[in-house]
Amino acid sequence: MPDESKLYEITFFLSPKIENPDEVVDSIRKQIEDKKGIIVSNSRPDKRRTAYLIDKEREGIFGCIRFMIRPGEIKNLNENISGKTEVMRFFIVKGEEANPEPWRGRETRIRRPQEQKAQDIESIDKKLEEILGS
Repeated sequence: MPDESKLYEITFFLSPKIENPDEVVDSIRKQIEDKKGIIVSNSRPDKRRTAYLIDKEREGIFGCIRFMIRPGEIKNLNENISGKTEVMRFFIVKGEEANPEPWRGRETRIRRPQEQKAQDIESIDKKLEEILGS
């Protein structure tokens, strides 16, 4: 069904020069709702320092909105937001309902090969000798 709504997430980086970032976030939310989208959750925009210059700025206001919308409306939403001068960078990705924050709680594990017991090796050698007929 092509008209079925799917979960998406927009992450944006706003210019630090704007006086009220909440107004820009509200306008993004309104554009989503105008396209019959449903806001699931959003983060409070906060100022962050960047690792490199973006539009000649070292810091900006970072935020994120999760929403449900029909896939056909994403292109229009993308065009509308890219026209905003306050938005320095943004991207829209498909969300995953099962794990909304996949980076949290993830542990890095190093798997080492299990040591084989001497008797296991001997039994493997016997089987090989039977098979090969030596």
